[in-house]
Amino acid sequence: MLLPGVTGGRNIPELHETGGMTFNRNRRRRTRHVGGVGEIRIGGRAGRTTKTILCTKTGQMMSVTFARLRTPAQVARANELNELLYGALWYAANYPARPFMAPALAKAAPSIPKLWATSVRSA
Repeated sequence: MLLPGVTGGRNIPELHETGGMTFNRNRRRRTRHVGGVGEIRIGGRAGRTTKTILCTKTGQMMSVTFARLRTPAQVARANELNELLYGALWYAANYPARPFMAPALAKAAPSIPKLWATSVRSA
């Protein structure tokens, strides 16, 4: 079962069973575009579109001003500020091996043929 934000074809139950690494998308990050709204300033003079946001990198509350992005330079600056506030767009997630199903199957393997013996009837 692939879960949202997981890439590389690895699924979470498999990663929990065998361990490994995957790259996940940072859900707080946004890619800004011309014509959209984005961050234009951290700190400075407060305006109508200034909001207080928790910066995930520093753990501090920051005053961020938002505005409509009209030029590619503004978009580039908004994407830089977004990364500064929320971190990288992708991050590596390491899962230690926590085998659960393999030991359970090994323990139940001797009794499986007996359980299936009466499950199929011949016509």
